[in-house]
Amino acid sequence: MTNKLKTVALLMAFSAIFTTSCGRQAGNASDGDSDTSSLPTVMDSAYKTDTTKVEEKTISFPTTQAALDFMNKSANAARYQSGILHRMAEENLEYCEKLLNNKHNYFIVVDKAVMKVILYDKYGNIVKEYGCACARNYGTKHRRSDCRTPEGFFEAEGVYNSTDWLYTNDAGYTSPARGVYGPRFIRIKTPVTSTIGIHGTSSPGSIGRRVSHGCIRISNDNILELAKYAEAGMPIIVSPGPHDMAVNKKEGYDVKAVTTGATKVEAAPLPEPKKGADKSAKKDTKPAVKEEMKEEDDKAAPAEENKTETTPAEAPEQEQKGTPAEPKKEEKKTAPAEPKKE
Repeated sequence: MTNKLKTVALLMAFSAIFTTSCGRQAGNASDGDSDTSSLPTVMDSAYKTDTTKVEEKTISFPTTQAALDFMNKSANAARYQSGILHRMAEENLEYCEKLLNNKHNYFIVVDKAVMKVILYDKYGNIVKEYGCACARNYGTKHRRSDCRTPEGFFEAEGVYNSTDWLYTNDAGYTSPARGVYGPRFIRIKTPVTSTIGIHGTSSPGSIGRRVSHGCIRISNDNILELAKYAEAGMPIIVSPGPHDMAVNKKEGYDVKAVTTGATKVEAAPLPEPKKGADKSAKKDTKPAVKEEMKEEDDKAAPAEENKTETTPAEAPEQEQKGTPAEPKKEEKKTAPAEPKKE
């Protein structure tokens, strides 16, 4: 009797497992559809929506020649030939391989060597290019508030309306000024921070200079145009300039550069500081901190228009320098000598 009960129990258990398994298999399609329909229109990353399918479609290139052969035999060989991917295959095969597997129509290169943000089509041809500003310090970013722009191969996390974002500095002070990030913010997904991006600016005079705390600035008109092409998951390469490469090498990091122009980007030592530069640097320190965008913060940075040559604390000091001499001292100096006693 005991054996019969055990047999019945086993049969019931097997039946339950089979039914549950079938139920899950039948439900997978509907669950998958439900998950898919609930996802945003633009995915965070096209490479993370379905790992299995991506692995099947990803093409690897063990050598530079393999990548070149792939492009030369492609139906779009002429388009590849006129773009930068042929050169990139020779200089940076890793980046080239990722771009040849790019599922998006465009990619962006932030070239710190020439201070430009360049939009390319998927074949490596220039579509748009804009002058930019980036972090004041050289080298790739390692931590929050180090005033550096991260370098490497990244992707866009999303595009945001930053019109009303406010600047909050590292001390926690939030400026009431709006519009300092411009109308759009293309957030870059990096392993160091999630608060770096390409955005507009209320300080168009900063374009072309290294002045920010990490983000990449372009003009407001340009960011509105670029935002039309940008989408989550789109590749964004931040390429170091010669001085960045020198700093990275000194610190033990090797971040490859992407040559967007005619001259290959190679490491170059930082220029020697000029005599008297320390004084000017000290003088500019407060306005720069007050002016520049704290790109590590989630929302916004101060407008450059807020920059002043003298801080409020310095103003009274200047007034004191211009005050006339005390009248009493003047009277003593001009008073006639007392007559001699006879």
